[in-house]
Amino acid sequence: PSEGEPHVENSPAEEPAPANEQPSLSEEPAPAEQPGPADDPAPIQETSPAEEATHAQEAALEEKNVPAEVTGEIVEGRDAVEEKHPIDDAAPHQESAPGDAGATTEDMEAVAKGEDQIEKDGAVVAGVAGVGAVGEAAAGSSPSALLERDTSFKAPLKTDARAKLHFCILMCFTIFGLIFFVAMYIPFIVLVTQPANYGPDSWQYDFFGLSPPFWYNLSKDYATCGTGVLQSPIDITRRDAVQGDFPRRLGEIIGGPQSSKFSQTFDKNPVMTCTDNCGILTWDSVEYVLHDIVFHGPSEHAVDSVRLEMEAQITYVNQDTSDKAIIVVFFQATSFRNNSLLNAIWWSNMNATGGQTETVEYFQVNELFSPLSGFFNYYGSVTTPPCSENAQYFVQKNLMSVSQDQLSYLWSADGLIGFPGNARDLQAVGNRVITEY
Repeated sequence: PSEGEPHVENSPAEEPAPANEQPSLSEEPAPAEQPGPADDPAPIQETSPAEEATHAQEAALEEKNVPAEVTGEIVEGRDAVEEKHPIDDAAPHQESAPGDAGATTEDMEAVAKGEDQIEKDGAVVAGVAGVGAVGEAAAGSSPSALLERDTSFKAPLKTDARAKLHFCILMCFTIFGLIFFVAMYIPFIVLVTQPANYGPDSWQYDFFGLSPPFWYNLSKDYATCGTGVLQSPIDITRRDAVQGDFPRRLGEIIGGPQSSKFSQTFDKNPVMTCTDNCGILTWDSVEYVLHDIVFHGPSEHAVDSVRLEMEAQITYVNQDTSDKAIIVVFFQATSFRNNSLLNAIWWSNMNATGGQTETVEYFQVNELFSPLSGFFNYYGSVTTPPCSENAQYFVQKNLMSVSQDQLSYLWSADGLIGFPGNARDLQAVGNRVITEY
């Protein structure tokens, strides 16, 4: 050093090595410096919570006998997401806000598409459900929670199967119950409706077991009421009626005295029996003599499925064969004055008791029907037991009137008919021909 300059000793690190100095054989060469601690001798790697969750879930899937290819899809899905978005185990887990750029739109769509996909055989094919579980594991989710997420799809399937099974069992019991009820009900009804100590004259219209559907049970002579094929009354359908050869009117087939004497009996049906000056009805050159007049309410016959308030049946009988010709007259309720012809019958009944006979003289039969009216003709039976099938019917087209007051008395407890009336059920027309005149 030159004078005036301070002497500075070199530190051992700063002393330059001799140029021709060789390293000693006993000294190990210094390792080359590398950036970072990556090549440090085999450090012990700690397992992250996400990896622990993955291994736990793989083991659980193996125990559940999930196919290997499905397990592989789940692992590949996790690895793909973890590679793109590595999870810092040291950093606390924070949920991403909606505006976070940590997960792209494609990732979210992939997760949405992968969730809850199920194969037809019931196995899991979606791996994204497991991928989503990685984030949950980082937040502290347990492996059991992840397993429940992967296998939770099985519960709805089992529930649906049980519901269908319960429904089938319920329907089977319901059908069996209905069959059992019907099988027991029919014999019970037959047993209950068997008449006990009821004679042939015990038939009625309202008492269960004695009403029209059971008349055939009351006597062997009434068997036709249940087995006949030409029974009356019927529903006359205009469009099915056949036009007659030439126009006829009721007045053309009815003759003889029109002012007759009747004896009226008030029983099941108000029957007026002709005793003197009985008229004549002629049909196809056969004569029938007026026998009786019976009122039914509501009407027994129907036209185009319409029944009216009342019907009168004027019955003529052939003296040789006992065959019958019956004129049917419909009565329609009006608010006008009373039917004067019916008043004679009504007042006679008001002073009579059940089974009592009253005499009605000079009854104008021709006022009970319309001589100028057309009619429907068909072959049928009488509408009361024994339901004999030997009657020609002439159903008048024109309607006669009856007042509301007369109908009120007709249906009253002390009236001519009473409730619920005296009309037999409609019978099947079958193959019969209805002719319109």
